[in-house]
Amino acid sequence: MVSATLPIAEELEEQVNLRTNRGVRNLSIEFRPGRVVLRGQAGSYYVKQLAQHELIGSLPSDVRVENSIVVAR
Repeated sequence: MVSATLPIAEELEEQVNLRTNRGVRNLSIEFRPGRVVLRGQAGSYYVKQLAQHELIGSLPSDVRVENSIVVAR
């Protein structure tokens, strides 16, 4: 299952990077049962929100997104 989700995670990471202009450092996307966890560090809450909305728009509506991005300057 990990090998099947790895390319999907990489594609989603690239989408988030493009949307945020690489504004999330150490970005990682983890797949958990029924949810996806977004991790990394951002310089503003705006970038954190952009990353979350990009992910929400790319996933089925029944998958919950947990945004664990830390905002630090």
